[in-house]
Amino acid sequence: MDSVTLDKTVEELRLLMQEKLRLRGRSLGRLAAKAGRRLPKGVQRDVETLSAAQMQCQNPKLARMVDTSSVTAAHTRIREHLKAIDPKERRKTKMLNMLGLISFQLIFVVVVFIAYVWWRGLI
Repeated sequence: MDSVTLDKTVEELRLLMQEKLRLRGRSLGRLAAKAGRRLPKGVQRDVETLSAAQMQCQNPKLARMVDTSSVTAAHTRIREHLKAIDPKERRKTKMLNMLGLISFQLIFVVVVFIAYVWWRGLI
């Protein structure tokens, strides 16, 4: 695999990661580091594989040692994972989780208040 093709695939994944995860960064490795736990371990390993291959392609002698099948497989797995992410659904789920937490805390405070008032004999 030549460096131009590899750079195009890495750039495609970088743009896709910026779009789906709403992250900013110059390289795919930095974006994966910023994504942290939002990316599964397997996808993080695939990003490391692509980053290592990109570094090897900068040296002409090492470029011949790049395993194109593993790079292609890593690219496919990362792309499929990122395409499955729906940013609108993630925002909606995050908002619903926050509202659920707030409502639970509110109910808990009301129950504790009623229990306290009942224990004191004011009801």
